[in-house]
Amino acid sequence: MPRKGDFPGLQCSRRKDATVALHWVASRVAIAAGYPVKTVRLHGYSEGSDELSDRCQDLQAQMSAWLADQSRADKPIVFNGTIGGLIRLYETLPESPYHDKAPGTKRVYADDMRLIGCILGERRLTRITGLDFLRWYKELRKPKTPNGSERIRRAHGVMVMLRILLSYGAILGLPETRRLRDILSELSFADAAPRQQQITFEQASVFIDKAHELGYPEIALAQALQFEGTLRQWDVIGEWVMDDAAPRRQRWAKGLLWSEISEGSILTKKTGKTTAEVIIDLNEYPLIVAELDRLPTMPRIGPVIIDSKTGEPFKRRAFAGRWREIARAAGIPDDVWNRDSRAGGVTEGGDAGADLEDLRQHAGHADTRTTQRYNRRALAKTKRVARLRVEHRNKP
Repeated sequence: MPRKGDFPGLQCSRRKDATVALHWVASRVAIAAGYPVKTVRLHGYSEGSDELSDRCQDLQAQMSAWLADQSRADKPIVFNGTIGGLIRLYETLPESPYHDKAPGTKRVYADDMRLIGCILGERRLTRITGLDFLRWYKELRKPKTPNGSERIRRAHGVMVMLRILLSYGAILGLPETRRLRDILSELSFADAAPRQQQITFEQASVFIDKAHELGYPEIALAQALQFEGTLRQWDVIGEWVMDDAAPRRQRWAKGLLWSEISEGSILTKKTGKTTAEVIIDLNEYPLIVAELDRLPTMPRIGPVIIDSKTGEPFKRRAFAGRWREIARAAGIPDDVWNRDSRAGGVTEGGDAGADLEDLRQHAGHADTRTTQRYNRRALAKTKRVARLRVEHRNKP
């Protein structure tokens, strides 16, 4: 809280007659942004008086409120000409498409922009050429350690994010952004090859056993649901998203709720990415049945997967770290990820001879406009996929 004796924005100058002229002066940022009041003559106030302090603080507060008003239609865009400045506009302007992205996409964008800001934030757009883009990509894809793998996915992600930022700058009419966007459009950057890894039934089974051995039954249940149900990670454990109205400014969303599993163990859930409705009879899958049978008798309400260490749904990094701990203990290679559970389940269904359309329905890839009309057909299809998969496992 401002104190008496604070004089923000005050400037004093001596007149020829030795008297003092007092003025309040707006900040350079405010003036550059178009603040209409640049100076105010403070006539009639005594130097160092409480009244002068109050007046300066009042003028400063008015200026701060004007700067903070994001809804002003006439508010000019303040751009300092750097990549860092472009990132700030993309993240903060209320009209930016960044605010409409799904939480998972925003998280990826935020990570990429944080990296770009750290290594390139001070670069002025006027001094960037196409050779800079090529050089940055080459440097970013270098291995982290001398004998490590090239970080192609990381380098490609940065180039994609730079395209997004420069395209947004071009829409705003910012200088140099159109030129650099056009240069980037002429360049191509290799991306990492599509992932080929998958989790097999044998790996999923060993993982689940090891999770129980290490005292993480909730991770075992999550793994069973992801592999058997071909569910995305966030559709099982959910994710924490920013929400200023929520306690701690975060709320949990997307994850699997007990209310989405009927008493007959029929799972009905709208997936977080496509909003397609998935309907699966969990009774058809031995791994899931075994994990549900292990659960203690208790009211089944709220999120299905709860972090036993916190008593709350998992944070993404906590789940990833614990999953990797279990996977290493189970002998699963580090290049196999939790996200490969879904690919493993779909692949197993394909190897078992399941119809491609049935598999698409099982994985929640069906057109969301027709899903509701075919709920019963969807259940029949997913049950066929489940039976084919389980029969395939038992073949010699």
